[in-house]
Amino acid sequence: MDTDREGEPTPGSALDVVRRLLSRWGWQAFALLVVVLFFVPAFLHWSDWGWGDWGYFHFLDAVARRTVLDFGELPEWNPYHCGGNVLAANTQSHVWSPWFVFPLIFGPAVGAKLAVALHGLIGAVGMLLLLGAMGIRGAGRFLGAVLFACSAFFGQQIAGGHVWAW
Repeated sequence: MDTDREGEPTPGSALDVVRRLLSRWGWQAFALLVVVLFFVPAFLHWSDWGWGDWGYFHFLDAVARRTVLDFGELPEWNPYHCGGNVLAANTQSHVWSPWFVFPLIFGPAVGAKLAVALHGLIGAVGMLLLLGAMGIRGAGRFLGAVLFACSAFFGQQIAGGHVWAW
């Protein structure tokens, strides 16, 4: 058994390791869990997208994805918009972004949702690291990371389809 007679974990046991990890990383893990839960509603309807600019960005992703996967070419031109228009040079397109791998693999709707959730997690981790470097510990660190990543500003940007402006 991993406990002594008083029910305390013995040093070096699995329970002791878990207790030490939770005492050291508990608030950070809890903050990341809250951020993940913040993005869960986007995944409840897996292939749906939102209102506002979501459709336009999905259109750009779908054209670039089709160009790469179906024709094996670099997505430089969008023949489906205004009789033909630039795609790679379009500042709203993200075909040269490393985040384009998500729409390329999973499709426009799911890929954008995965990229947005990953952006949120990266933002939360960054805030946790910043607050830790500033000497803030425990609940203050949790609150700062959650308020940053789950703020109304980011929520409105995501809901409005401004997902690639980050």
